[in-house]
Amino acid sequence: MQKLELDVLPQRLWQRLQEGRGPWRTPVLATASDHGGDARTVVVREVDIARRRVVFFTNRDSRKQEQLATGREACLLVFDAAAGMQWRLYGEPLEIREAESLDEFWQTLAAAQRSHYGKGEAGRANFAAWAIVAERFHVLLLNERGNAAAEFAWQDGRWHGRPVPA
Repeated sequence: MQKLELDVLPQRLWQRLQEGRGPWRTPVLATASDHGGDARTVVVREVDIARRRVVFFTNRDSRKQEQLATGREACLLVFDAAAGMQWRLYGEPLEIREAESLDEFWQTLAAAQRSHYGKGEAGRANFAAWAIVAERFHVLLLNERGNAAAEFAWQDGRWHGRPVPA
């Protein structure tokens, strides 16, 4: 059975997400609406550990945009087979609307990436950025000798974790 180190797991997981290698760069985003659940891969563009925030981009005309705008909670899922770990982060989706932030994000994209949103100013107008602000997360550690799982919630300015059935 894997040993759960509850005191180090939050830092370890956020660090991997911030490093953005392999599956940590492209988690699955799951949303739910009146029409049911949906999931798709997103590219992590920014991680702010202190604010518990993960940023990704979308097109204003997309179904993802609509679902994020009407949803109260979203889930990011990372499955890292090499590390034997599954991580689900839950939080409120918040659209980033500040023009300065959007312009900065837009400037980080190469011309080919910008073209996915449209040509010229139309592309910039279609560009949207979202953040998931983590309120809780679940980690599953996989091991041939036995799996282990824990849940964490943000309370009183820190992560509080407890073991749960795997």
